[in-house]
Amino acid sequence: MRSINDILDDQLPVVFLGSSTGMYNQIDICRARGRQVVGIIDEDYSSQTELHGLPILKEIPSNCEFFVATSWTPFDGPVFERNRDKRLQLLEFMKANQLPGATLIHPTTVVSPGALVGRNVSIGAQG
Repeated sequence: MRSINDILDDQLPVVFLGSSTGMYNQIDICRARGRQVVGIIDEDYSSQTELHGLPILKEIPSNCEFFVATSWTPFDGPVFERNRDKRLQLLEFMKANQLPGATLIHPTTVVSPGALVGRNVSIGAQG
């Protein structure tokens, strides 16, 4: 767990592992915070050059934090099971390669100064 002050000080570029239609929210958080988004690593799109306007990366860059963007949902069904399995595989990949996870908090969000937040968590804009 990390303190809010440590999280807000993060300025390392972000690489997304996996992708989802909802990752626009995480991309927006990075941009609102002034954090560079380097690209996406997703084997499902390895034949493409970009996704969501971001380059598809073939190698793991250094000096970045990583965020698993594959959707998680509690619903059942083939698509949802695949997404859950892929998300778990990507989290294991991060752990095995000792890749630092990003924590993304939108600047308009109100979070208690004493709050502790884990890695690979995103908190969207206050609405």
